[in-house]
Amino acid sequence: MLILVVDDDASLREWVRIHLEELGHRVAEAESGLAAVESVQRERPDVVLLDILMPGMDGCQTALRLRKACPQPYLPILFFTAISDAGTLSRCLEIGDGFIQKPVDIRVLRAKLEAFDRWSRMAYRLQRQNRKLQEYRARTEQEIEVCRHILRQALSANRESLPGIRTLHTEASTLGGDLLLMHERPDGGAYILIGDFTGYGLSAMVAALPVYERFFELARRGSSVMLMARELNALLNAALPPQMFMAATLAEVDAARRHVSLWCGGLPDGKVFNVDGELVEYLNSAHPPLGVLADHRFQSYARTLTLQSGDRLYLYTDALPESPVEGTPLGESRVQSLLAEPGDALQRVRDALVRGSLDEQAALRGMTLVEVLGGVQGQARGLASRTVSQPHLPAFCLKWTIAGDALRGESPLGAVIAWCEQVPALREQLAAIQLVLTELFQNVRDYQLLGVPPRREYYEQLEAWERQQQEALSRLTSGTVDVVLESLSDGHLTVSVTGRRDGVDLDKPEISGWGRGLSMVAELAGHVEAIEGGLRARLRVADEE
Repeated sequence: MLILVVDDDASLREWVRIHLEELGHRVAEAESGLAAVESVQRERPDVVLLDILMPGMDGCQTALRLRKACPQPYLPILFFTAISDAGTLSRCLEIGDGFIQKPVDIRVLRAKLEAFDRWSRMAYRLQRQNRKLQEYRARTEQEIEVCRHILRQALSANRESLPGIRTLHTEASTLGGDLLLMHERPDGGAYILIGDFTGYGLSAMVAALPVYERFFELARRGSSVMLMARELNALLNAALPPQMFMAATLAEVDAARRHVSLWCGGLPDGKVFNVDGELVEYLNSAHPPLGVLADHRFQSYARTLTLQSGDRLYLYTDALPESPVEGTPLGESRVQSLLAEPGDALQRVRDALVRGSLDEQAALRGMTLVEVLGGVQGQARGLASRTVSQPHLPAFCLKWTIAGDALRGESPLGAVIAWCEQVPALREQLAAIQLVLTELFQNVRDYQLLGVPPRREYYEQLEAWERQQQEALSRLTSGTVDVVLESLSDGHLTVSVTGRRDGVDLDKPEISGWGRGLSMVAELAGHVEAIEGGLRARLRVADEE
């Protein structure tokens, strides 16, 4: 090491120099504080040995000047002193890196120099590593900016808001995280995708790019939510490593914001509140995230629901309940309370998240919340009044019998919907067909076969109704539900759902007190009637032959 010895006593400097050179060190000398400052700037020593009592600038003043003048990140300073009072020694430790008493014991000096050498090597190593980290950070920031530009270009077709659909969405501080994609159909309907990739950074961004492209491609083609879910799952299965996947909710909303088809996988449950703030629908996330299951195990079955005027549908990622508010996660119960109150729920959520935060942008970072307002565009356009050209409807009459465990499963109509998806004329209207099928099936199974009270009587106790339904399903030992689809030459599709218990048809239902579900089916299809054992609806899906 190069060691600078600073002392006004020439004999002491000479004595120290001789012993240090014997230890293999190089030595520079300075007789005053000013000379020491010049030597540090010129010689760049590894260690300074400094007398604390010198004429002019004393050792403490000199040490402070040396710290400022030194170009190195770390310069060890060891004081020589014959003073033993605690105040002076404490000052030496505050300003420098230690002291050694005069007369100097060369063994003690050697031990301290060896320690300084270790510290210096560590300091230089840390400096080099820090420089490399700074260079890496600069390159990474440049790459991230390039990626953000690519993302902005890829999202040129994205819509941030649509009539009746509002969002609260902010970018994460890093790439990746939540996705929010929206596409407006020519008829005013909309497709929505909210998603959350595992991980952040470039890997999540690279994984998201093909999702953007495929989503907008499928949306432009007018694909169903079920087809979108299957296509995106296959895409992510092929493109991602096993440890990566995307939790997602896909939604198709009609032009009047009345009919919604939903596929939910891995994100928090969606919720629907009526105009009075009552929770009227609880949309559980019934599927695993996209990219987890192979295609032969993947279920694309989507849920359908109807929105009355004034209803509010909320979809969000787990970043919302996990957001810290005054040091505590917001939580699902507080999220539900904020969303339930009538008025501007998005503003209430924003206010709750930024309350007590010094950085509003940081408080909202990575947030995704979507609100769909029911009936914003007025009366829905029923299929019975469509005049646009439809694909040819082939002749068919098919029957599915659902029994046993299938009646208790998450997607009892999965096989029916999957078949409809293969028929072009039905695929065009799949969301409406699925809604009709679901409402008829639930009415026959839950209210007639199981004897569960109507859900409308449990608006404030939906969990209690669901428990009652599950208990009734678990007790079910016999019973079947038949689903019949028949095409008519005038372009209509007849959907019949009937139930049987112990081989005997159920009674003809009383539908004079229709709930919200059947009312919307009647509005959508144009014809609903009670038949022996169940219900029948007729809706137009193609032009008359």
